[in-house]
Amino acid sequence: MKKVIIPVLLVLLMAACQQQTTQTIQADWLIANVNVINTEDGTTLPNAYVAISGDRIDSVYTQKVTLADTTKMVDGSGKYLIPGLWDMHTHVSFNHKYQQGLLVANGVTGVREMWGRMSLIDSIRNQVAKGSMLAPEIYSSGAIIGGDPPYWPSSDIIANAQDAKRILQKQADEGVDFFKIYSLLSREAYFAIAEESKRLGIPFGGHVPESISLFEAIDAGQATTEHLMKFVPACSSIEAELAKSPGLSTFVKDKIESSLATFDERKYDSLVTKLAQGNTWLVPTMVTKKGSAMANDSTILSTNPKTNPLLEYMPKHTVDLWASIPSLIEMRFGEGFFEANKKRFEKEMSLLGDMQNKGVKFLVGTDYANPYCYPGFSMHQEMQLFVDAGFTPFEALQAATYNPAVFFKRQDSMGTVSKGKVADLVLLNHNPLEDIAHTQAIEAVFLKGDYMGRNRLDNLLETSKQLAKKEVNEVEMPGFPLHFHDHL
Repeated sequence: MKKVIIPVLLVLLMAACQQQTTQTIQADWLIANVNVINTEDGTTLPNAYVAISGDRIDSVYTQKVTLADTTKMVDGSGKYLIPGLWDMHTHVSFNHKYQQGLLVANGVTGVREMWGRMSLIDSIRNQVAKGSMLAPEIYSSGAIIGGDPPYWPSSDIIANAQDAKRILQKQADEGVDFFKIYSLLSREAYFAIAEESKRLGIPFGGHVPESISLFEAIDAGQATTEHLMKFVPACSSIEAELAKSPGLSTFVKDKIESSLATFDERKYDSLVTKLAQGNTWLVPTMVTKKGSAMANDSTILSTNPKTNPLLEYMPKHTVDLWASIPSLIEMRFGEGFFEANKKRFEKEMSLLGDMQNKGVKFLVGTDYANPYCYPGFSMHQEMQLFVDAGFTPFEALQAATYNPAVFFKRQDSMGTVSKGKVADLVLLNHNPLEDIAHTQAIEAVFLKGDYMGRNRLDNLLETSKQLAKKEVNEVEMPGFPLHFHDHL
């Protein structure tokens, strides 16, 4: 009988394959045969097996595995797995109860709170830890830090260096994750905040005050700027002249039109280079900017739930406020504001893709509940606007997943689907790298390892809708009654 000789290497390969395919894993969940999108580099790992234990990703396997009796399986065949989305400009502290289900059902597993009531934020966090509330992770500021007088009466007021030390220490003791600054800070107050922020090791971000140029804000170490504030004026050939004229550059029609008319490509290139080389991130909130620029255009934006069904998820007092905005805006800021705002929005949209290509750092944030900006749903609208402005679908997705991890310096625990990271995951029915709108095709969400299939997500949406119908405003907005306060 002829002896069959099998090469040693082939024996080892066969044994390795047998070991991989017969390996029994101990895990709570296994997402089987799924396409894992790498949000760091844009590649896709096909037919992967993602094991989850507790609130962490236990491992990502490239071969089929055998399940322990206690492991529950989710079939990922033909589906795509991404990290949970982060909305990097939110307002949890206002009407928070109806928001949570909308956020989670839309794949938002983390939010950056821009006007925090820390007692409420701590309460939410404690309830989540106890399992009595379902909510995304919250990275929170405290009260808005304003000048003297402030734009909002409820702000923490800083007029000088002494105030900066006192207020920032107070907020640090309250447990804030960052300091949120606003538009009317003086130069003395702003630079005192920058210095104290460094001393405390807590970043500051928010508006670029009227007293400061965007170039100066980057040099001062401002972590984020919101709404592209002061961006177009910073590119104007008459920037210094505009700064001396009265009124906020965001609101004054003549300032907006003058900055657009004097847009200087050389200053723009200089600013983009500075942003690319610095550590300041942009959170443009284009969905809110579009809502405020076009709030008087009923063909695009409507407060009729029959033509705009997302309104059913919003509290009535919010929708009523949105309906009154066109007349309130013109009453306060004069005729022509919307027309000027639309032109600025179009100019900013034309620049975003070029800025991304040149290395400017972006984060996705919505600024709900400003006009026509919805918790959860508007994350997808914002990413679509990024793509409309010249981002690739991958770049838009990355700005909502991996970039927040880089910004927080938490790549070890979030931002990609990989071993050891928090199991905040979104399972999609279609590939978002082909069309960013596919981020809306959500089959399931894992929130810190808690699995929510389509039925449960639909229940969250319905519960949120019912909460919105009976929700009252928990915090009365001070001063001028516009809820779209924060990008203004």
